[in-house]
Amino acid sequence: MEPTLRCSADYDGCSGASSDRLLVVPLVYRLRGPRRGEIVVFSAPDRATRVCAGGYLIKRIVGIAGDVVTVDADGATVTTETVAPRRPQRARLRRQVKLGAGEYFVVGDNRGASCDSRNWGPVARSEIIGPALLRYWPLERLGRP
Repeated sequence: MEPTLRCSADYDGCSGASSDRLLVVPLVYRLRGPRRGEIVVFSAPDRATRVCAGGYLIKRIVGIAGDVVTVDADGATVTTETVAPRRPQRARLRRQVKLGAGEYFVVGDNRGASCDSRNWGPVARSEIIGPALLRYWPLERLGRP
């Protein structure tokens, strides 16, 4: 999620001296569903564990139930349409994913280095823990992520 969220220099591609610490509030999703554009924490689906990582992941929601998500051939551009998509140029099209009920398409903000829904598919609502509402550490980065 670099540069939005920083991880410590202990990991490749990280720019921070220490990792950002976040307040994640599961209660929010008892009151309403996840929204496009939110940064969420979720349990890695089995498909993600086989491709890149397990445990808990943090990504941005770019597609919600009913959307058609188009991933270009370069793997870097995600566009979302809630109506039938226009016919894309064949050379650029990698694939399209129609999200079903309770499915979310999530990507990292560092698209070139992120292992996300483009690699392993949508995340089920049941796997999403909650939105990241506040960055509380380091103090000089205090605020909304």
